[in-house]
Amino acid sequence: MVAKKMTGKSAAQPARRGVTRRTVLKTVGAVAVAAMAPAVHTQNRKLDVVKGTLSPLLAYAHLYSAIDKGLFAKYGIENQIDSVGLVASLPIVARGSYDWGRSSNGPGYFNALNSGLSIVSVVDRLTYACSSDNCLSVATRLYDAGVRSFADLKGKSIGINAPGSATDYWVSLALAANKMTRADVRVMPMGYPELLAAMTSGSVDAGYLPEPLLTKGLMQGNVKILQPVVEVVPGDNIGMMFFGKEFAEKTDLATRWLMAYLEGVRFAQDRANRDEVIRIVAKHTKVEVPVLESIYDKRVTWPQVNANGRVDAKKMLEGQGRFFLQTKQVDKLPDPARVFDSTLLDAALKRLGEVAPDRYQLCKA
Repeated sequence: MVAKKMTGKSAAQPARRGVTRRTVLKTVGAVAVAAMAPAVHTQNRKLDVVKGTLSPLLAYAHLYSAIDKGLFAKYGIENQIDSVGLVASLPIVARGSYDWGRSSNGPGYFNALNSGLSIVSVVDRLTYACSSDNCLSVATRLYDAGVRSFADLKGKSIGINAPGSATDYWVSLALAANKMTRADVRVMPMGYPELLAAMTSGSVDAGYLPEPLLTKGLMQGNVKILQPVVEVVPGDNIGMMFFGKEFAEKTDLATRWLMAYLEGVRFAQDRANRDEVIRIVAKHTKVEVPVLESIYDKRVTWPQVNANGRVDAKKMLEGQGRFFLQTKQVDKLPDPARVFDSTLLDAALKRLGEVAPDRYQLCKA
């Protein structure tokens, strides 16, 4: 279901070029970043309108940056963006109601691909290369009592987001690494906000908390980090951006969209832009600036995207995919080429240029 659209300018105000009143986020048409690739848009040309789905989360710092810095407008594109959940994005993009959306690598995504849904996954949106925006955390009372590792959680309760979710996969890997089974812990599914509250009250001992909830809990003194998820699944892709097939067939437009997207990634993950990126993210997510500053400066939990947009689909299928197959949440695994199609990304990189894999990794300071 599509969530209620947040409003932008008042209807009484005149619309600026490249700005739409119906959207959550608006591409700013006048701004250009001089140090980046040459602009392809001429001033008198009408912007191509592209419709997408998003949620106001820290994980999309790069997209917010590309929008606010005028990078999409630079490539002749105006994004009309509505707030839509991850799972709900799949069918509405597939049927052409929207041009792009984003996925999470769960059973729903793999089953959608197996069903022949008309989407094309084209670029990375979150990879745990050297940081992860989710950490195994423990209630402070237990940390102070000596709990310092996953092995110390034997007999304790561990909160996960949902059965079959990435958090379920991570706990299964941690159990295996510590020669433990599910009989050794109590796995408790619940939403992320509820998990933080439960750890604070003492009804749950530990769990996987994402940013910015994690840092809020840390700042309040209620939780401690036991292990960043990147230490459990180094190099794992967590999700991708996908296009509807109809939009993907508009190769020039789709390629320009990817060029702007990648420039946004590189801008957001350049340490020289710290203050501006924090300001942009605070504006779009309503997360407090001090919280964002703490996340950014820790670096180990600020979300990262591959600066070239690449995704290792085979690794994804061998890890997350195999888990979903073994737990009977999917009947079969899709072909790697169906999971990630690099055709449009290759075209974008040919024009934009590739960079060293660790060139824009905040956690590599």
